Amino acid sequence: MSKLADRIFESVKAKPGQKARDIATQLGVDRPSVNSVLYGQLKGKVEQDRTYRWYVRDAVGGVRRREDDAQQHLDTPLAKLCRYYLDCLSHDDLGGVSEFASSMYGAPSYVELSSLPIFDENGGNPFDSDTARQLLGRVRRDRNRQTLFLGYPVRLKLVRCRRSNWEGFMVEPLFLFSTSSGD
Repeated sequence: MSKLADRIFESVKAKPGQKARDIATQLGVDRPSVNSVLYGQLKGKVEQDRTYRWYVRDAVGGVRRREDDAQQHLDTPLAKLCRYYLDCLSHDDLGGVSEFASSMYGAPSYVELSSLPIFDENGGNPFDSDTARQLLGRVRRDRNRQTLFLGYPVRLKLVRCRRSNWEGFMVEPLFLFSTSSGD
């Protein structure tokens, strides 16, 4: 290995998760030279992730990343709450998550459950009703890859149209829980 390759390897080893641009700046060389060494002389010793960050490979062949050190902290209550909150934000558009309580154009895009699945002592399937099976079928057939969520508790929000005399209710969940349809 060349002297530059040794310096680049030590830089990645000392500070995993750097981009080639950062390594080049730190070592005072140009980025194409760093990329040439990373993809050439250091191939098999370092590996790049999807975000173009470089990591040293373990002797076993696995990649040692900064996330591996953080894995032990991922199951704390705060981490779970943060993941839940970020998941909710990812589904939130400025108007929030809401559906019309009744639809003039067919079945609504939600199903009312008689009980929460986790508290159902009979262990019943929440998709046992005809309306639930129809909703599940619509989601599976949809090309936009809709996903199912359990919203609990829900509130009904009265909506009035200023242009006409229409008024109706929107169903808005306070908490969203992701579900799996059991494909």
